Amino acid sequence: AMSRPGTCETGCSERRRDLVRADACDWVEGLADRARRRADALRPLVRVIATQADDAGAGADADAAFGELAEGARQALRRHPDADGATADLSEPPAEATTWWCDRCGGLDAPQDCLGICIWRSVDWVDAAVYAAARERARTEREREERLRQVLRHAAHVHPRSGGWQATRRALRAEARRVLAAGSPG
Repeated sequence: AMSRPGTCETGCSERRRDLVRADACDWVEGLADRARRRADALRPLVRVIATQADDAGAGADADAAFGELAEGARQALRRHPDADGATADLSEPPAEATTWWCDRCGGLDAPQDCLGICIWRSVDWVDAAVYAAARERARTEREREERLRQVLRHAAHVHPRSGGWQATRRALRAEARRVLAAGSPG
C-alpha cells in the first residue's frame, strides 16, 4: 500500500487518482522518441521520392536511375533499422494503482489487503493520464515511422519490368506524397 498522511485541518478531500509506474511511462516515452528520430532520418528520402519528376533518368538511364533510388532506399533502411519492432507492444497498458489523493495537501492513500508480509520498496509513479498521453504519442510516432518505412521498402524491393519504370516511379511518388501528407511533420 502507498500512504502519505494528509495535513488538512478540516479533513482531506479524497479524489480518485490512478497511477502507473514511472518506469513504464519512461519506456513508452523512449519508444516515441526513438520512432520519431528514425522517422526524421527516413523522411528526407521519402520526400525525394515524392518530388522526383516522371522523366528523372529517362531513356537508357531509366534502369540505372531506378536502381540508384532502390539502393538509396535499401541503405536508409539498413542505417535506421526498426529496433523496437518486436518489443513495442502498446496494446496492453501496465497495471494501474488506484489511490485516493487530496489536491489541497497532497495526502495519498492506496489501501490494499494485508498479506501478512511487509516489503517496502521505493517506486516512482506517474498519473495514468500522463502515461496514456505518452502511449498515444508512441503509437502515433510508430505509425508515422512505419508509413515512411513502407514507402522505402517498396522503393527498395520493387523492380519495374522493362519499360515500366515510369509507371512504377509515378506509383511510388503518389504513395510518398500520401504518406507525407498524412501527418509526417517536417
